Amino acid sequence: MGVIPPILGPCLKQLFKKPFTNLFPDVPPIPTPGNYRGIISYDRDKCAGCGLCAMVCPSGAIDFVKEERRIRIWIVKCAFCAQCTSACPKDALFMTEEFLSADYDKHTKEFILE
Repeated sequence: MGVIPPILGPCLKQLFKKPFTNLFPDVPPIPTPGNYRGIISYDRDKCAGCGLCAMVCPSGAIDFVKEERRIRIWIVKCAFCAQCTSACPKDALFMTEEFLSADYDKHTKEFILE
């Protein structure tokens, strides 16, 4: 019983150190790096209604509404891969620097772009 486990030393040291992570939400988040792929955004005026974005979306986050020739984006399904932005011939889709997408309700209007 007189043997001290080797993990006890590092554990005791860590008790007196400051946290290494950002203390979010108390401290504002750090700036996002260049070419960051955040939440997708959609400019409906530029959209040609071709539906290419819905065809290339690997997670099925984009629905093409044929009757209205527009798209519906489900942010909660999005994998942030940016394949849709590459496929869009009119540059109507683009990735923003926004990353705060947590909510208790996945059907909230903030996470469905039309």
